Formats: sequence, structure tokens, C-alpha cells
Amino acid sequence: MALGTRTYQELYDLILARAGGGISANAKTRIQALANSAAQIAIDESPYWPRLLVLEERTVTNGYVDYEEVGKGTIDEVHGVWDGAKWTGASPQSLNFYPDGNGIRITNGDTATVYVAYKKVLTDIYGDGTSGTVSDVPREWFEFMAYHAAFSYQVAERVGIEQMTIAYRDVQSRLDTQLLKISRQGIWRTIANQLETYYGRDVSVS
Repeated sequence: MALGTRTYQELYDLILARAGGGISANAKTRIQALANSAAQIAIDESPYWPRLLVLEERTVTNGYVDYEEVGKGTIDEVHGVWDGAKWTGASPQSLNFYPDGNGIRITNGDTATVYVAYKKVLTDIYGDGTSGTVSDVPREWFEFMAYHAAFSYQVAERVGIEQMTIAYRDVQSRLDTQLLKISRQGIWRTIANQLETYYGRDVSVS
């Protein structure tokens, strides 16, 4: 899955086209909110989006890895923790862990730093590039965002069933296509099998 992008203007134009000709100019902010909501829905559907996967060294303080560390991504979902560099030819020990309100608790091992594989929190807000927004929209979510935002707009406007131009199954199929691509790449097999001794294999997108 190539990590390409398309422009927000392309996304906005497609949302308007999908939703039909009844969108007023003052709905621009609402469309943006719906598009960003759709992106977050897509993100939450899989822990293995390549764009959000990170493997990096993190500091351990009092047995915890903080969710946030200066200069690094914010941890959303943890896939694995090791006491040394992973996938570099070495054989680091896989450490036991669990997340709680204080961070990622390391339950074995005694080291000042660990290597953590995780899905990071997406902090981008998609828009026209002004007011802190990002105008490059990830290609893997583009069609789903367009369909979901257009569908949500029609629902919010209480468009009658006879005027609805999008069925929810069409919305979901755009996301399912991208989830299938993740599964075909075997990302979950590479990451999740590191944890199966303790937690069982995650096959949520297989």
C-alpha cells in the first residue's frame, strides 16, 4: 500500500459531488468536521495502518513508558515492547506490559529504555492548509472519507430516503477494501505473532 496523498480540495469537491447539489457555501466547516471524523473512524478500525506504525526507543521511568515523550509520537495502541533494537538482526527479549492510566507498565525487565512498536495517535487535522490544518489527505482513507462525509451530511440534513444518493454499505465497502490490503500485506502476522505467547494473536483484520 503506497503511502500517497491527495489534496483536501479534491476531497472536498468529491464530497460535494457525492452528496448532491444541495450543499450551501456555509456548510464548508461542517463538511471538514465530517471528513475528519471519517478519518478517525478509519484509524480506529485497525491497529496496523502503515502510516501510523512506529518502532522507536522510548524512556522507561519508574517502570512506565509514557504515552507522550518529547520529540516522539503519542502512543495509541502498543503492539510490542523489547529490551533492545528489534528487527535489526539482534534478538532482544520481548517484555510483558499492560497499558493503564499512568502509561505502559513494563512488568519484567530492568532497563532505562525499551523499543516499542505502536500505532501512534494521528494529530493532523485535514483542511485547506490554513489555521493549522493539513491539505494532504492520506490516499488510503480518501474514498472512505468522501463517502462517509457525504453520507453523514445527507443524514444530518434529514434527506428523505428517496433523495439519498449513498447507501451505507457503499461507505463501508471503501473502508473494507483498505483493511483487506493491510491483511494481504501480512502486517498483523509480523507484529502480532511477537505477542501470541502472552496475549493470543490479533487477527482483527485477517
